[in-house]
Amino acid sequence: MDSSIKHLLSLGREHFARNDFRSAEVPLRTCVEKVPAMADVHFMLGVIHHDRGELAEARECFERALEINPEYTDAALSLSITCNELGRYTEARAVSVGISQRTRQSDRIDPFARGKLANLHGVVARAYEELGLNPEAADEYERALALCPSFADLRTRRAAVLRAMGEHEAALRELDVAVLHAPEYARAHASRGLSLLALGRRDEARSAWERALELEPKNRAAKVFLRMLDRPGASASMPPIPLEGADADAFELRLLDDGDPA
Repeated sequence: MDSSIKHLLSLGREHFARNDFRSAEVPLRTCVEKVPAMADVHFMLGVIHHDRGELAEARECFERALEINPEYTDAALSLSITCNELGRYTEARAVSVGISQRTRQSDRIDPFARGKLANLHGVVARAYEELGLNPEAADEYERALALCPSFADLRTRRAAVLRAMGEHEAALRELDVAVLHAPEYARAHASRGLSLLALGRRDEARSAWERALELEPKNRAAKVFLRMLDRPGASASMPPIPLEGADADAFELRLLDDGDPA
């Protein structure tokens, strides 16, 4: 690499590191025009396009970076995120699964990258949820948790999906693990109360919601569910919640929409 290219690359990287993408773009583009096989430059250009909302162009840059260096984890993560944003969920999943496989085969992936990848699986899982594809969503959350078992928020989301599928025992097991990893995560306790109630364990459900309120006094879901339990005749007339497909947030909103005071 001649000195002029080295100078342009150094200049582009310097501007990129300062998030001055406008100034970084010209020297970086000049670099790849003269030396096309520079994976990190294609990656940086992809980030610049993504920042502008130019997702198709960003995808092309990340793909080119991976063609040059198939082990480029940041490019793979960015490509999967971009594909997800473009609605190309199958491609996003294929990329993230490929990263997961490489992660399991190698100890070179640091904890920060594992966390990014786990959250990426979570993003894909939420996309499946929005499409009503709960089994696929559960699988994606499982992949995320295989990478980062202590992520209580993702475990709580998986429990909600399992509950929506009618798998209440499995949901409760997930939530038991979630509160073990994060005993002060109020949302896990609130969600756990729903699973307990679905299994007819009302007293334990009450305890779970009370614990959620101890941890987070403004937790509206726990307040609403406790208020339901305390209504006269609740034990006889209260519907068997959670309804199929209901999680704490959705059920709470339905209650509030019915005019129940917050």
